[in-house]
This record gives sequence, C-alpha cells and structure tokens, in this order.
Amino acid sequence: MKHVDENAFAGQEQHLKNLNLQDNLIDQVPIRALGHLAKLNLLDLSKNKISVIPNDAFKGLSKLATLKLMDNNVTLERYAFRGLENCLKNLNLKGTKQKKIPEAVRGLKTLAFLDLSLNGIRELPGMESSRIIFFKCLNFFN
Repeated sequence: MKHVDENAFAGQEQHLKNLNLQDNLIDQVPIRALGHLAKLNLLDLSKNKISVIPNDAFKGLSKLATLKLMDNNVTLERYAFRGLENCLKNLNLKGTKQKKIPEAVRGLKTLAFLDLSLNGIRELPGMESSRIIFFKCLNFFN
C-alpha cells in the first residue's frame, strides 16, 4: 500500500485504538486519514518509505501513547510531535537515520521510552541532563 485515503477510517473515529500500517510503501504520514481518530492509542508506521514528518503531523491524536516510526529514513521537522506533549509515552525512532537527538522530542512531557538505537548517535548534545532523568528508558545502542 502506498497511500491511505483520507476517508479510510470513516466511521471508526470513536472506536479505533490501535492502528498498524507497518511494512508498506507509504511515503508520507496520512495526516488527513488520522486526524479525527480521537481514541487512537497506538500507531505503527514502521518500515515504510516516509522521508519527512511535518510539523503538526499528529495533531488531534490526543490519546496517542505509542508511536512507532522505526526503519523510515526520516527527517523530523521541529514541531512534528506538536499536539502529543501530554499523551505520548513511547516513541520508537530506531533506524531512522537520526544524527542527533531530534529537536522534535523536546516538550514531550509524558515521554517515558525513547528508542534511538541504530542511528549512529554518539553523544547527547543539547539535551539538558535534567530532562534525561525523566525517561524510564533511553536506548541509543548502535
């Protein structure tokens, strides 16, 4: 699958809690299709062809606790996760070609698990040490 139609989940807005779209050929976050999924708790977009996560890509997903983006060669715009500050707990960016800790993760107040493994990150520049202690797990094993 290369594209998710904006009406793909019509009628499921108040019911859909977990959505697995991994292992497809999706090249962009299906913002319009996802934007009204008020109950969505887990979204897996791993192993697709997504190259950019634009600002506000997940706005409106106020219950999203787990987001998996692993194995996409992705650039995260600075406000890619805006709207998830008070709900996102688990973020998987494993193998997404990040060179440093993404600015986009700043401000994610509820983030407990951040997987940045297999990215080649060697240090934590710019991350205040006071913020790091709030993570239950920070994985950047290379």
